[in-house]
Amino acid sequence: STEFGKGVVSEVSGAARLLGLFSLDSIIRKMQLDFTDVFDKGMAFNSITGTGKIQDGVFITNDIVMDALAGEMQIRGIANMTSRMVDAEVKFTPDITSGLPMLTAFAVAPQTALYVLAISTVISPV
Repeated sequence: STEFGKGVVSEVSGAARLLGLFSLDSIIRKMQLDFTDVFDKGMAFNSITGTGKIQDGVFITNDIVMDALAGEMQIRGIANMTSRMVDAEVKFTPDITSGLPMLTAFAVAPQTALYVLAISTVISPV
């Protein structure tokens, strides 16, 4: 069982980084003067959790979850570390809806964006 805190996964496509830049969590990070998702080459995440088993150079997992600014990634599968072969299923659910209200609000007026940010923060799920 492993758990990682905040960090950045390097070598991520531009589309995934763009989604992360406009997410609500990303905007909150910028208000806290945390610009890692802008300057780092990769995808910033809040946490990575999961369990796995290594036997004879083969890693097997069914429940790795990465909570990223751009969305949630779930990974399950097998990675053979000797032959470098990977047979895995990766499911990525983008967090598009958190960024849309903010983009719309900024398009209307900066003051509206602050109201939307405040309301979204208060009513967002824990």
